[in-house]
Order: sequence, then structure tokens, then C-alpha cells
Amino acid sequence: MARSGGRPSLIGALNVTTIEWGKGVTLFRVHRAVYSPTQFNPSKAGDARFSPLILPTGEVVPTLYAGTTLDCALMETVFHDVPFAPGLKTVSKKTIVHGQMRSSMRAVRDLSLIDLRSIALRRLGLTRRELIETEAAQYPVTRSYALRLYEQLPSAEGMIWTSRQDDQSQALVLFETRLEGFVLEQLKHSESLILADGSASSDVLALADRLGVLICLTERVRSFDEEVERLAVHLSQLQEFITSMRLSPVSHLDRNEWGIPIRSQTSR
Repeated sequence: MARSGGRPSLIGALNVTTIEWGKGVTLFRVHRAVYSPTQFNPSKAGDARFSPLILPTGEVVPTLYAGTTLDCALMETVFHDVPFAPGLKTVSKKTIVHGQMRSSMRAVRDLSLIDLRSIALRRLGLTRRELIETEAAQYPVTRSYALRLYEQLPSAEGMIWTSRQDDQSQALVLFETRLEGFVLEQLKHSESLILADGSASSDVLALADRLGVLICLTERVRSFDEEVERLAVHLSQLQEFITSMRLSPVSHLDRNEWGIPIRSQTSR
């Protein structure tokens, strides 16, 4: 097979492997609340590894991403951009879980899927680093391959690969235009990733703990050092307040963002 820039050329037939897979397998999906559990995303917006897929006619192939575990679905969405770095990492609750739902479903029959796992990738002539483990800057390239695979195999209903974010699970993307009839059965009611009291769901918090991630309330995510410095300021304010209470009566109190009383300018 001809190669371009070290990769198989998009011109001509690709050496693709397809499998029949998925009947009865529970699939997990994390999605925006505007979509129902089994609704495909028809938008041209977004910048994912294998979507949006835009045909030469300008039409979009509606897609649905899912994983074989809830960990996989959360890692591929909510925690997708958590860095590979030691120590505490912070993310914004508003950014990662606001408006997000978790759903589960299963296929009522086997699906015809393009296999993008290790053995099949060797036949295709690509490494995981070239297709599955690329950074976001390479997504236009990976989408080009996905579109070429979609066009070459008119019977393919989706693609499956070992998740980059959770290598104990399989990730897949399905093509709505290839699925005929009733295929995906919803298993349970969708659940919000934010509870009624405003906290993140237990599944999100448990995975965050395993990742060493602190979910912050603020939209702007602070570093660990910034959090320590901010805490020191609040402690200093508290010490100042305690000292002032010992020295003189206080007629009026203000509170800082943590609810700690501080002397107002008018009371000094």
C-alpha cells in the first residue's frame, strides 16, 4: 500500500478488518442533556477524533460515541483533557459536568464494525499513535481516515477501538445512516452528572479520586499552588479578625468568599 508522510495513502483501497460485534453488550454514553440516550449527534460543530464526518456533498454523518464501561465513557468525555501529570489536578465542575448526562443501552443485534484495535491496525498499516493516541491537533487527519473508511465500506455501521483514555475498555462510534430499524435499546433512565444539591454524582467523584483530580466550583481552575496561597490569605484574615476581636468591640462584620468573618473598612 502506498504511504503518504509515513501513513497509508487515502487514495485507493485500505486494508480494513470488519467484525460482527455487540449483541447484548451494555454500552455507556455521556452526552449533553439536549440529546436523548440513543439520539445521534447530527451537528457539524465539534472537533473529535472521528467526528464530525462531513461527506463531499456537505451532509453530516450523525454519530454516537459509547464505551463498554462507565469509566470509559467518563474518561472519553468529562475527564478527556486531564493531563498525564503527577500530584493533584483541578478541573471546573461547571466546565466538565454541567448539562451532562449518563446513559446506558445495548445493541439488540450484532453490529458490523470497522476494527481499529492493534492487530487490525497492523493490517491497515497504522499505529495507535497515528490514529488512536494522537493529540487534538491531529484530529483533522484522523477524521480524514474515518471518512475514507466510511466511504469504502458501505456496510460498516461504526468503528471500534481500545480506548486511549481507558485501555481496559472498548470505545466505539456508530453511524446513524447505516443503522436500520430498532438497534439500540435504552436500559435505564438517564442520570445527570450533577445532583439536585449541586454536587457531582458519586460515579464522577469516585473516578476523580482515582485520577487525583479535585473538582472545583469555580469556572476558572486554579493550580494546587494557587489554592494553597488562597488558603493562606484566608487564614491570615481569620487571624486578623481574632486579634481585632480581642482588642476592641466590633459593630459590623463582613464575610469573605469562604464565609469567614472579616472586619469591614467601616468598622475600623
